Amino acid sequence: MSNDDDATDRLSNRFQKSRPGRVSSVRPRTDESLQEVIRRYALPAMAALSSESSEPHPFAPAGPKLKRLREQSGWEVSEIADRTGVKLETLEAFERGDSAAAASLELSDLERLASACCCSVDDLVNAEQISAAKRLPRSRPRSLFDL
Repeated sequence: MSNDDDATDRLSNRFQKSRPGRVSSVRPRTDESLQEVIRRYALPAMAALSSESSEPHPFAPAGPKLKRLREQSGWEVSEIADRTGVKLETLEAFERGDSAAAASLELSDLERLASACCCSVDDLVNAEQISAAKRLPRSRPRSLFDL
């Protein structure tokens, strides 16, 4: 099974779970399965979102710093996610330095994360990074289902 097939299956399952009993606005052709619809529409959209910018988000370097501070504080990543309301998957990706995860976080999220790890947002990012993040367009959807 290819990576596209795996991604298609995951998206299909997620779509069906997130919209039980609802009819999709994307009407498949009569001979087209949901997997084929996802291959045709969702996978290209996801590829476009992931390749929008080759430059990392200004908050991306803060992720590994947060991980180090969290570990020094003795907290598990799941505990910080619960305390701050940031999704566990997003927090784990952010701690790895993932630029897409960093782009999904607002400054207020960073403030909550820093506070939960017993530090300040100044320990994670500097004023220049904050300014650069504020200049970025916020029109990017946070997930595929926001398209």
